Amino acid sequence: MASFDSKERHRRTSFTRRSLMLSGGITAVFGLIAGRLYQLQVIDGDEYFAQAESNRISDRLLAPPRARILDRFGVPIAGSRRNYRVMVVPEQAGDLDTMLDQLAKVIPINERIRSRVRKDESARKPFMPVLVADNLSWDDFARLNLDLPYFRGVQPEVGESRDYPYAEQFSHVLGYVAAVSPEDKQKESDGDPLLEVPGFRIGKRGIEKTYDGSIRGHAGASRVEVNA
Repeated sequence: MASFDSKERHRRTSFTRRSLMLSGGITAVFGLIAGRLYQLQVIDGDEYFAQAESNRISDRLLAPPRARILDRFGVPIAGSRRNYRVMVVPEQAGDLDTMLDQLAKVIPINERIRSRVRKDESARKPFMPVLVADNLSWDDFARLNLDLPYFRGVQPEVGESRDYPYAEQFSHVLGYVAAVSPEDKQKESDGDPLLEVPGFRIGKRGIEKTYDGSIRGHAGASRVEVNA
């Protein structure tokens, strides 16, 4: 009888010990899960929310129209005209050479343009748009928009180019605008985001350069909701 009670006590003690170990293990597992959920939803919640929003919303930087320059009678001597252009996002386009081959069937693309696009691609981040062609005719621009579903990462845009109605008379005073160079970016201490906009031009000589900070304006942004 004593031997039976001893065995029974040992069995109960062993069962209790195992139950406690099992309960402790389950508690530890749920504790780890709860801790991980707390980290994801509370500590890192804002970060993951921002990442989710970036997948749902596409932010695009918009360059403002360059200001007009008027003479003392209020006559515009420098303004802007409509410019049909094509951009491509290397990260979305995949193989860039293949994409350029496909675009060449719709719009004029020569070897000089290809070389410039490859150079711009290597100097920019993959998600930054690269200018492929500008000053397109309306027919070429319309044809591109018609076939746009077949071109991954291609963005047709209606931008603006500088126009000088009296270029022969005022070119020496007005100066000119040109594409942003790496040296120009280094000179900009405030790191203006406009300098990263593909095809953006700044003043290089004359009035265009002297008052460039005021004439160029400030960058805007558009938020486009996208699907999968």
